[in-house]
Amino acid sequence: MEKTYYHLLIKQCLRKEEEELAHFCFENGALGLSEVLAFTQRDPSNYEPQTLITEKYNLEVFFDQRPEDLFFIQLKENFQFVSYSENIEPDKDWLEEWKKGFAPFELVKDIWIVPDWCEAPTAAKKIIWLEPGMAFGTGTHETTQLVAEILSQSPLRSEDVLLDVGTGSGLLCMLASHLGISHSLGIDVDSEAVRVAKENVVKNNMSSSIEISDIPLADVQQKYTWVVANIIDGVLLKLKADLLDKMEPGGFLILSGILEERWPHFQQEFIADTGLKLLECKQKGDWLGVLLHA
Repeated sequence: MEKTYYHLLIKQCLRKEEEELAHFCFENGALGLSEVLAFTQRDPSNYEPQTLITEKYNLEVFFDQRPEDLFFIQLKENFQFVSYSENIEPDKDWLEEWKKGFAPFELVKDIWIVPDWCEAPTAAKKIIWLEPGMAFGTGTHETTQLVAEILSQSPLRSEDVLLDVGTGSGLLCMLASHLGISHSLGIDVDSEAVRVAKENVVKNNMSSSIEISDIPLADVQQKYTWVVANIIDGVLLKLKADLLDKMEPGGFLILSGILEERWPHFQQEFIADTGLKLLECKQKGDWLGVLLHA
């Protein structure tokens, strides 16, 4: 018999009754709660979504099975303004479900991304074995593909060194190794990403050429021929000074995660006063990736 869980959406909860309602649900066997948050982005030039605190909110409640009828009677008696909807959901391993849709593919010419639960295609000359886990960076997103294309078409040398800021799964560092770069450092503020990236580097036998760390960008001491950052544009603007500081004289900076609609603002705020030369600007969907040269 298929395992299921019970999903209850309680609507129009009063903010002043928030703690009382949560306590009531847990008293009646709730496994977990999740508030359905509303967001706004007041400044369109920067990626700083803010949570809207409203007088009323919706609450998702999860049970292993439907509560007794008394629960619903007391819910309406104690919290008179709420309504609710309910569903029985299949209890799935969502990571395994996601894996079913992730197949090997060619990231750039002759270099393939192959999930480590798949067999490598015969056409794959070079392989990046990947277990992305919960880290960003499977190679399927337009922003990652933009960086990959720019890197693969750039004049990389074996003596070059690369810094990947927000490395995620470590994919771009591993691509750089396949493209001939001798040493890469991938950094991330997410401890889970660091763990996953380290495992992927070991899996691909690249530990001698790739270092993965949770060191803050500001604390990185070395200068790099190539600095790569695939992060949303508002965050790139915040990191501007540190990103520029990590470039070697005459080095290159690859940025991706820039929304097309914000490109004029980004160009003015990030590039205009730096003296960097814009060598290339590529687009996929709504996203832009750029190559800059010091």
